[in-house]
Amino acid sequence: MPSFIEALTLNSIELELYGRPAREIDLNLIPDTDAKYSISWPGADGTLTVQRSGDAIRLQMRLKTEQRLSHLFLRFTVSSEPAHIFCNGYNDWTGSREYRSSERPGRLLAPARWLLRPLSDIPVIEKRLRTGKGAKRSQAFTVLRNGHRALLMGSVSDFDAFTFFEFKGRSVLVHRDVDGRALQGEETVLDLYIEEAKEPDLEALYQRYFELKDLPALRAKPATGYTSWYYHYNRLTPDDLYSVIDRSVETGAPLDVIQIDDGFQRRVGDWFDLKPEFGGSLRPIVDRIHKAGYRAGLWLAPFVAEARSSIMREHPDWIARDRRGRMIKAGFNPLWSYWFYALDLQNEEVREYLHMVFRVVLEEWDFDLLKLDFLYAAALQEPRTMSRAQLMADGVNLIHEATGWKAGQAFTPDKKNGPLLLGCGIPPSSAEGRFDYCRIGSDVKESWEDGLLKAVNYQERVSTFNSLISTIGRHPYNGRGFWNDPDVFYLRHTFRALKDTEKSMPLPMNQAEKTTLLLLNHALGGLIFTSDPVHTYNEEELAVYSRCFPQIGHRVDAVRDDERLYTIRFSCEMIDRPLNYLLVSNLRDSEATVDLPEGLWFRSCVHAGSVADIPDASWMQSGQVRLKPHHSLCLLQVGELAGTTGHIFPAGDLLSVNLDATSDSSKNVERRNRTMQVRPAYLVLERSCNLAKSAKPVSQFEVEGRQFVVVQY
Repeated sequence: MPSFIEALTLNSIELELYGRPAREIDLNLIPDTDAKYSISWPGADGTLTVQRSGDAIRLQMRLKTEQRLSHLFLRFTVSSEPAHIFCNGYNDWTGSREYRSSERPGRLLAPARWLLRPLSDIPVIEKRLRTGKGAKRSQAFTVLRNGHRALLMGSVSDFDAFTFFEFKGRSVLVHRDVDGRALQGEETVLDLYIEEAKEPDLEALYQRYFELKDLPALRAKPATGYTSWYYHYNRLTPDDLYSVIDRSVETGAPLDVIQIDDGFQRRVGDWFDLKPEFGGSLRPIVDRIHKAGYRAGLWLAPFVAEARSSIMREHPDWIARDRRGRMIKAGFNPLWSYWFYALDLQNEEVREYLHMVFRVVLEEWDFDLLKLDFLYAAALQEPRTMSRAQLMADGVNLIHEATGWKAGQAFTPDKKNGPLLLGCGIPPSSAEGRFDYCRIGSDVKESWEDGLLKAVNYQERVSTFNSLISTIGRHPYNGRGFWNDPDVFYLRHTFRALKDTEKSMPLPMNQAEKTTLLLLNHALGGLIFTSDPVHTYNEEELAVYSRCFPQIGHRVDAVRDDERLYTIRFSCEMIDRPLNYLLVSNLRDSEATVDLPEGLWFRSCVHAGSVADIPDASWMQSGQVRLKPHHSLCLLQVGELAGTTGHIFPAGDLLSVNLDATSDSSKNVERRNRTMQVRPAYLVLERSCNLAKSAKPVSQFEVEGRQFVVVQY
């Protein structure tokens, strides 16, 4: 396939200032060598700097003007038209995936458009689009792919202005949403990185891209936990939480966090007006969580207030307003009082109120982690002297000031460097280096898809499918910009407690879909939560749950998207050997065939009739596998150690195995810390190793001329 970058050309730059018409400069510049150019428009002067190193280009533009900026637009031409284009969504809920070049995602349809547009990029960029309102666009970065060639184009920083990419044939159109920004002297208004690589080298390319951002070190480690939302929703009681705490202790689940989600307060925005069953403080529940050995988390939506809140009634001047003086709606939620509104974060009384909220929550109630939701509302305010991205950054700065969160300083139990922060409902580019964890997909649903919201083309819809495509597509953020929160997994067999009649209903998601959600979340996420009431698990559900620990600290080596058929390679290290995994996921609505790499592969215990089953020859895979719709298969590359049944990732529970030992197999197996005790658990070894020869096998089998023994450990 031809190169993308060989004759890549910057065709033109268009600048619009307040009070002046947009002016375009034709450049037709091929950035093939280091150079610096002077550029000017009526009312503005600047420079364009090119740095070229092999197949990598960095373009930086600085500008000086006394007028506020309105829009900056660049037009590029690449050497060949891409076959596939990865589009990163604006909000962290926005579906983010690779599209065929001929696909059009389409626009949000009425009447949903009227209700849900604030959650999308419509208020930010739609009026500026050059290729139509339903055309593909990507925020912050994009990847163009042709065969095994890939081109990454990405903004090095979106804290000062959101960057959007559009596509038309060989043209890539770059928008910088600088609307409202006032420059202080000469400032950088564009910092764009472009690099081409072979597709197998994409992970290394992502690493270089994030290193350029020079983000502070992550303050926390990957974590596991429970959140109350996806079973109890806003019908939550303290007893519900106590049941989860007590059962988690009984099972020995090595959770990090138990989080109280939406439902403790009467109205969103009135954070101290608790429901009667919660009393006047959440401190007793926090103390119970801490006594059990877990960190306590709390959900807040600090930048919004719902229609029937006391804030709306008593402080209407706290609500942000548009240029016509109308209150700015931040969205519509039938579980609240329908409409909810953006707070005016430039109002000092609002800032003082939020400081007080965070002080009470962290000091008096003693929470360790805050899940801060619907944060995009900060960028809905009118851009008067700051761009929308700067308004968003100012909102995050307010959070840091009020909580004492210190970038790059490790979290400690005394919270001297601030609490753990989980961002949600925020552009991921605004969360990089500024949150410990961040959602990277939409809310999951108890079923695979929401047919109605899909039909109106709502890209931020509550949907397991919509969540998973973003879990895969946005995996480069994980461990680089923050730890990814892919939302919860389900193991339970019951529906939910939103209505009393739903408690006894079956979960409308089949076993294959639950397994796909489980495996992808664990393979590509850093914050792994469930909302299942663990005290209701049956024996098999508890057996699977116990095999989810610990997080194995693996590295993603490659991700391949074949139009919703995904191949993911990842690996981790035992003390004495590497473990190489292959996860194939069919998110299509039809069956698919996958060619496996050469060799034998051992499947995960979650694909058996029961995770307690004894492995046999059917657990070995080679050649091709056939996947049903929404089905996934996790495999370990077979060596002398073929696999185990003690973890959802075969052998993921092991730290070391002494294969040279000649006696007592159980003492030659060392497990990782935070592993739950599971019984029975089986170790599969190639018969040729000493440990296999000395062990007392539970069973044995032969595959492709290789003999294996199964021992209990």
